[in-house]
Amino acid sequence: MKTTLLTLLMLVAPSAAGAQSTCPPDAEGSRALIDGYMSAESFSQHRDSIGMAGLTPFHARVLTDATDLPACQRFVSQFGAFGSHPHWYWSAYKVGTFYVLAWRYVNAGGGFGIGLTPWIILDQNFAQVGGFAT
Repeated sequence: MKTTLLTLLMLVAPSAAGAQSTCPPDAEGSRALIDGYMSAESFSQHRDSIGMAGLTPFHARVLTDATDLPACQRFVSQFGAFGSHPHWYWSAYKVGTFYVLAWRYVNAGGGFGIGLTPWIILDQNFAQVGGFAT
């Protein structure tokens, strides 16, 4: 009887696959921004000064609800949910013990936008240790 009830609940319960994620997706172009920062010689002094020496683009991973939900909830409370601001989308990454948040401008009107792309680096205590606009 318990097995039948459990099976019935699994069939009737809503699928987790369709659930809204708290962590933002890996927005197009954001990963290239992170990779560029992590590999560019021009940023090496900054990386060294904040404790990122030795980290490479391979250490960067996009945040997910499964492993980073508290951090994503904190970022959503500060910056709004992904897609909540017209044309601006953000992605969040973990690089070693650091968080890197990058915003991307997306022009939905078929035209193009010119401007700077802001991004920030936070330490494991969520204190900002870097910020750039490229």
